[in-house]
Amino acid sequence: MLFSNFHRFSPEAVSGVLVLAESHISIHTWPEHSYAALDVFMCARARPKEAIAVLKEEFKPIRVVEYLLARGRADNADQYSQPDRIDSERWLKGLER
Repeated sequence: MLFSNFHRFSPEAVSGVLVLAESHISIHTWPEHSYAALDVFMCARARPKEAIAVLKEEFKPIRVVEYLLARGRADNADQYSQPDRIDSERWLKGLER
């Protein structure tokens, strides 16, 4: 980890970021709604699914909704132009080329 920065809100919400080499993870929480949003942004050949698995184990959420957005992939951008849910395994295989 290169650095982290968190801001705590009263009485208990938090927003923060972990800056990693070639990636970052951010969190924004709304405890009054029992909701947290985490963004896992990974570059190069990082494995976001593994990071998400660690976060699930740590936070033990009741419900998880995952979206994988392929960005910056000019060679196959037309395949992933929709910002909806996509087949993450198919996208990850594209990184192996």
